[in-house]
Amino acid sequence: MSHFDLKVWVAVNRDGLHLISKEKPELLLSIDYNDLCWAIGCPQDSSDPNCIPCLFIQIPEENDKNNTILQIFSRQYKLIEQILNSFIDDAKKSLSVDHVSCDVVDGGGPLSAESVSTPFSFGSNSKTLNRKKLSLATFDNSGQCINKTGSWVRSQHRRTIN
Repeated sequence: MSHFDLKVWVAVNRDGLHLISKEKPELLLSIDYNDLCWAIGCPQDSSDPNCIPCLFIQIPEENDKNNTILQIFSRQYKLIEQILNSFIDDAKKSLSVDHVSCDVVDGGGPLSAESVSTPFSFGSNSKTLNRKKLSLATFDNSGQCINKTGSWVRSQHRRTIN
């Protein structure tokens, strides 16, 4: 890990993905599932112990046509991805439940699945809290890297996303 990289805890819960600084108890990023877009990057040479798999997280930008990408190096990428997929699958299942009526209890009238609140948040509540501490790259509509911060700066070649 270079001096540009910040050690973080990756937290995944029913609300989304969150990054917490390991240096001090500080929430760096919180992304709601509605805004979460990610990809996995695995090293080409898996025998090299210095090549660590990573997650690429797209940071939502209000009124911006560019894509900002956060790179998180983690040997636990499979676990993180499985947990993300599990919560997203649960949310999809709860959204696909049609108006299911339940029994009338204590004369209170019918209870529908739509009236039951769930801990999963469906609103757009994403927050980028400490952007200056994150290693980010911004790409334009054509996929050309137009801005880099943190460890992305070390990359000498221009990256393109598809």
